[in-house]
Amino acid sequence: MSPVVLPRVYPSDRLSIGQLVHNPLCPTSNPYISQAPARPSELTEVRVEVPYKSLVSVDRKGRLTPVLHSESTARNYNLISVEADEAVYRSLRNPRGAFDTLREDPSARKWIMHMARHRMPFYFVIGVQELHNAKLRSLGVKDGKHYTASANTITNGVLGIEIMKVQGRVGSSTEPHLIEDIYWSWSYHRLRPTATDDDRMLSIGLGSVLRPEEIEQFHYSDEDESEGSYASSDEED
Repeated sequence: MSPVVLPRVYPSDRLSIGQLVHNPLCPTSNPYISQAPARPSELTEVRVEVPYKSLVSVDRKGRLTPVLHSESTARNYNLISVEADEAVYRSLRNPRGAFDTLREDPSARKWIMHMARHRMPFYFVIGVQELHNAKLRSLGVKDGKHYTASANTITNGVLGIEIMKVQGRVGSSTEPHLIEDIYWSWSYHRLRPTATDDDRMLSIGLGSVLRPEEIEQFHYSDEDESEGSYASSDEED
């Protein structure tokens, strides 16, 4: 288990296992949420720690991030102490099997088609880390030493997610793959199955789990957040 630390604690009803997201740091911005959510029998439940204690930092953009263990970082980042009654991590028992089912869903393929046409990367949520009665206490940093900087905040919600990389491509069925594609699990879907003169296909590939250190490549802004899920449009042609 290696969940990505989210930039803030999200309400549990805003994030679900099995959804597709464009930006891991803004998982509620225009996601695809399946109409058939994962059943309890498809999930594992692991109690990470009771009580739970951890340490995260706040970067210059005001988002929560993993703590980077270096003296220079400690002098430039504010630290946040996270204490909760418990942290529960839930994940899919069979992520690849669940994704195989998802990519056969026509509404999911429309969302993936939109992402593919705009060359936008996206990700498959396979696990969430939920905190119960969490207290976030700000610790300032002065000369490498901690000091209390603000009052306590108590909250419930999701602090971390685990995601897998996904690709969508639109092109001819004869279009060659890249060498690195051999490490991905691919499926192929004709755009117009009844048209004999159109060999275009939507290729959908599932890759590896995103590592926490890869999160630095993503941008986060409050302006990126939006309510609701993606409203698919007809982009078949």
